[in-house]
Amino acid sequence: AGVALDLSKLDGASYAQIGELRALLKRLRERGKPVWAFAERFDQKRYLLASAASEITLDPAGHLLLTGLALEPI
Repeated sequence: AGVALDLSKLDGASYAQIGELRALLKRLRERGKPVWAFAERFDQKRYLLASAASEITLDPAGHLLLTGLALEPI
């Protein structure tokens, strides 16, 4: 048995929360469990989390919006 994630409704999660979930998914994969990620659309946070999955599926009518991240010194 594996884990299937529908990331379509993943709104409001912080990058820290995404990082924690991603670490858990990586541990499952290290134990041989398959992880599937699906979304109607992928943005940075959804795709970051999905990147820990064994397989990523985008809705055929969906879209991928990766505008990039930037850092600025304070």
